[in-house]
Amino acid sequence: MAIEKYKLGDIYFGTADGEDEALNFIDNQDEFKNFFFDYDNIVEKALQPLRYLILGKKGAGKTLLGEYLNYKLNNTTNTFSKVVSFNEFRMHSLRELSAADTPPNEYIPIWTYVILIELSKIITTNSILDDNENCLKLKRFISRNYQKLILTQNAERDIERLKSVKLNSDWIGDILTEEDKEYIQDSYISVIPILETIVHNVIKSKSEFSYNLILDKIDDRFTNTELYKNSVISLIKAVDNFNKNCLRNKIKAKVTVLLRSDIFSLLNDTDLNKRENSNAVRIDWGDAARYDSPLFDLVVKKIKASIPSLKGKEKAEVIRLFFPAYIWQSNREVSTDKFLLGRTLFRPRDVITYLKLIAEKFPNETSFSPKCNR
Repeated sequence: MAIEKYKLGDIYFGTADGEDEALNFIDNQDEFKNFFFDYDNIVEKALQPLRYLILGKKGAGKTLLGEYLNYKLNNTTNTFSKVVSFNEFRMHSLRELSAADTPPNEYIPIWTYVILIELSKIITTNSILDDNENCLKLKRFISRNYQKLILTQNAERDIERLKSVKLNSDWIGDILTEEDKEYIQDSYISVIPILETIVHNVIKSKSEFSYNLILDKIDDRFTNTELYKNSVISLIKAVDNFNKNCLRNKIKAKVTVLLRSDIFSLLNDTDLNKRENSNAVRIDWGDAARYDSPLFDLVVKKIKASIPSLKGKEKAEVIRLFFPAYIWQSNREVSTDKFLLGRTLFRPRDVITYLKLIAEKFPNETSFSPKCNR
């Protein structure tokens, strides 16, 4: 019986960017699950209530994990989730909105405000709450002021608005005392407890629903300055405070932060060691240039998902089908596992990009033969 031959062009390796990868499956989200490799049960770990900080080096797959968590949560009954990208967020603008607190905690209030606003956007998409008076207040408040992420396109205008927020009695409802009800006009800091109370009340009104906010690309515009580092420390503390407050009060809401591990290691705050030990999930693909590396598990997962007839094959058999035992390099034979992973920084992005380039250049080849690696 002839052995069936497969072509490299049959394999979908995906894209190097996690956000783009998720968009590739937007019309067929079930396939997202088939191609996603859940290494070391990291999805289950990241969904634990107290695990809100996802750490990994650049290219380790943080964004893809965030997108997959978002997909999984949105396909869970009575659960709403959203990924918010901060790639255009102007971190330096936070200086104008700092609170009267000692560094590095001076930006906790503004991050708390951002969290409440972005979570409100998720809550107001729940049509079951359309007749909820407090939810209608949130919806009006968001539509008038915060349809876009603050401190991005209109940072200067946002700063002025945040320094002087006006809420009338219709929005405030029964939260303030009678003598305060006419209006409140002060900085965003004064609005936080009011906004937080309304958000909590809306969530509690239909306690069967839960809401998840995933913050990504905080590190896209990283600069090694005190402003930047203090703002990230403040963010982590704001998220920690918010999540733990929700847990204490049995409010079904959670915020998750995706952050580069090398940036996290630069942050100087005594509290962060506790946060790392108790609240972080690390994405670590190891440093072994061998076939038993989880990076080869990732590759095999994508091959088997691309070619359904290989679904029942063992990892070793799939590797034998597509990878030669040795590659000729510098006048000597090098085992393929060492050759391939030795050319990467042990990151999924590097491995996938390399194999994808070969498959695109030699789509009719039946394996990653030595001639493909020249």
